[in-house]
Amino acid sequence: MFILTIIFALSLQALGQQQPCPAGWSQFGKKCFWYSQSVQRTWTNANRYCIDIGGALAGTYDNNDLAFVGNLSANSMYPVWTGLNLKNGYWEFIDGTYSFGLTSQWLSGEPLANQGTCGAIRTTNPVGYFNMQCLNVQPFVCNQKIATCDSANQTQRYGVVQSPNFPDQYANNENCIQYITGNQTNFVELIFDAWNVETPYDYVTLYDGNYPSGQWTLLANLTYDPTNITDTTLKPSFQTTSNVMTIRFVTDFSGTRSGWHANYTLKPYLPYVSQSGSSGVLNSPNYPNDYPNDSEQWSYINTLGGTRIVLQFLDFRMEKNRDWLYVYDGGDTSSPLLGNFTGFDIPSQQLLSTNNIMSLFFYTDYSIEAKGFSATWKLM
Repeated sequence: MFILTIIFALSLQALGQQQPCPAGWSQFGKKCFWYSQSVQRTWTNANRYCIDIGGALAGTYDNNDLAFVGNLSANSMYPVWTGLNLKNGYWEFIDGTYSFGLTSQWLSGEPLANQGTCGAIRTTNPVGYFNMQCLNVQPFVCNQKIATCDSANQTQRYGVVQSPNFPDQYANNENCIQYITGNQTNFVELIFDAWNVETPYDYVTLYDGNYPSGQWTLLANLTYDPTNITDTTLKPSFQTTSNVMTIRFVTDFSGTRSGWHANYTLKPYLPYVSQSGSSGVLNSPNYPNDYPNDSEQWSYINTLGGTRIVLQFLDFRMEKNRDWLYVYDGGDTSSPLLGNFTGFDIPSQQLLSTNNIMSLFFYTDYSIEAKGFSATWKLM
């Protein structure tokens, strides 16, 4: 039955209806609590059970938390385990809850020396803690953080997006949506620089456009680490064709990590250049004036089948090791690279294609503009 309620909660999540707690859990403050009722375990096995369903044995911050847990488990005929245990001579909660005034939560006369190193709650009045042997088998209460992430819309030229609480752990049962929106002449580039996610159970989905209410297409479903790419078919960075990117972060009911962090840039959209015939001239944007920062542009030369193309540079001035020109023997980045160029030296060599298509990809970073390049091409 509990598994069915989890599946129902996840189906709600898939529809975009975020719930602060999984089905069957009760919210109090910034936590979700679950009482095991007829499920009984030793203290160690109870905590393992809590971890398996997405939490840990419960911690009580103050008397209000204690009263809530006592009320939640009030029908128990037995003491109820929480996460309180004795460690290195100090009583503390296993989930890291800081106990405000733990002294006031103990029953009168507790804890007793040599009575045990695990804490349980007596649920009858007065509600409070006493210590007992950890091997006793009895009910228990688990807790986890509530899922809390608000929608956000980033409109600055540069910015950061990240998982909730980063670099601390995100919560279970998240369904977060963030937007990056530029003006109509922009596209969005997103680059991840940190990734610690419980994949494939927790994942990030990127959409080109306004998901789910507007027009959008799927850009990527990230069940892999985009900061550590060894497979060349996967992408380390992502770009839209529209002026909006939607980032959706979904987590399941158990297991959390520190999450992810990414930097975005709103870049000016420059239409591609296409030339054909027997000869021509290709220039960087605005040449002979300075090119813009944060820009990308493709230029294509497509001639008759059976011909080859010769490219010769006439001028070249670009910010060294920051702005680049890539020339490909074909129509895209999967084609052989004929050369990549940066700096203020005019490339002296002619570039010769092996077929009738050559493409140039021009890329600039966020600072320092320069004159750019000019090149002529002809058929061989």
